[in-house]
Amino acid sequence: DYDSAIPHQQKVAIASSEFLRSIRLSSDDSSQQRSEDKTTKLLRFNNYPENVIQMARDRAKHPKPRRPDRGNEFRTALKLPFKTDAIHEKIQRLTRKYNMNVRIVYKNANLRSLICKSASAKPICRKYVDRSAPRKRGRPKAPCIACASGSRRCGDKNVVYQLECKVCGEEYVGETSRSLATRTTEHNNDARNRVAASPWGEHYRACHPSLALSMGTPAFRRATVLAREPDRARR
Repeated sequence: DYDSAIPHQQKVAIASSEFLRSIRLSSDDSSQQRSEDKTTKLLRFNNYPENVIQMARDRAKHPKPRRPDRGNEFRTALKLPFKTDAIHEKIQRLTRKYNMNVRIVYKNANLRSLICKSASAKPICRKYVDRSAPRKRGRPKAPCIACASGSRRCGDKNVVYQLECKVCGEEYVGETSRSLATRTTEHNNDARNRVAASPWGEHYRACHPSLALSMGTPAFRRATVLAREPDRARR
């Protein structure tokens, strides 16, 4: 909608891209005219003024030449919430006046970000599967083993972690540069398949040989992050 809180230049760019699409996807002049009329009707429905519609149509039919390549020129990105076009113009004038090598980026908060920021706890990752909940269409087949083991830090990397066997309570401490979710999944597969030369495969082969583990069921009771350390030697 033309009354939405985005810069005027972006609104014109959206309209001109729609006209450009109409031109490129048309096979002849008559179909192009029909596509342009349909685009014009759509823009009018979204409160676009006639002069903006004409400007966008002209830009699509007579595009300006591309700007010369800036090469490796570095410009600092300045992220701001968009308020009005008048404030946008003032900011642009100030950056030109003081020769500031910045690029203005606008990002407004949406309803989802405003609501989710008030969460009191870190949400469970999207791969977590609650087995007690009713089955939903599109549910992931492979759950997050770390989350199913009670951890809320499955995405953490460069960690020292502790796992506790759910049968005998024996503890295992390890380290990984990858995410906790990836490493616990590997440990769980080793335990389920009794993989030799792996800590959890050897443990279940020696201590719980007759215990069957189903796909997606954690072999350990709890996965805990003890510390985070990016230096592998110190881990």
